[in-house]
Amino acid sequence: MKTIFLDLFIFDALFHIAAIFVRREWPRRISKALLLPLLLGYYVLEAEHFLFAVVLAGIFGWIGDILLILPGNIKIFIFGLLAFLLGHFCYIYSLLHFTESVEPAILIAAVIAAIPLGFIGFRIIRPQKTIMLPLAVYGIVLAGMAITAFCLMLSLRNMLGVVLFAGGVLFLVSDTILGYGRFRKGAHINDAAVMITYIAAQSCLLLGLARV
Repeated sequence: MKTIFLDLFIFDALFHIAAIFVRREWPRRISKALLLPLLLGYYVLEAEHFLFAVVLAGIFGWIGDILLILPGNIKIFIFGLLAFLLGHFCYIYSLLHFTESVEPAILIAAVIAAIPLGFIGFRIIRPQKTIMLPLAVYGIVLAGMAITAFCLMLSLRNMLGVVLFAGGVLFLVSDTILGYGRFRKGAHINDAAVMITYIAAQSCLLLGLARV
């Protein structure tokens, strides 16, 4: 059964990317809404050490997907941002759960390295002043999730840890591309770039956490 969920997820992801390229809006929306339920189905059946927090992370991500599908104003965007924010908190808890120990010096170095990267990301996106504070909070939590994944990678010291860290980094990349396309005037960003990196991020995190 778990193989069926994974196969359906791969098919749906490819179908979704194809729908973006051929500009078919309803197939694109429906396939996006199915991505995380299929991936979560695989996690629930495959997880060696099941965590409900991981399921919550996927559910909040799914809610965020649905809200961003809806054509709406800045309020809907903020609610979608909040859903993903809660999902990142769940991912942070889940990643910390499997992290045995990390040298404090390494953690401090990772945080210091994240600060200029976050500043650069903000300069790239250039959000409106009305949404700058929510985006700053979201960015800090997102960076925290990536740093937590980095700490777990150092703790595991195997390819699975690399996959989980890649998930955190890909989330950063995807959201930066999304923010650039939404807030920079005259910016034309292919939605496929956002979704390819987003799907890869969720896949690395959920599939990786299923195998920890």
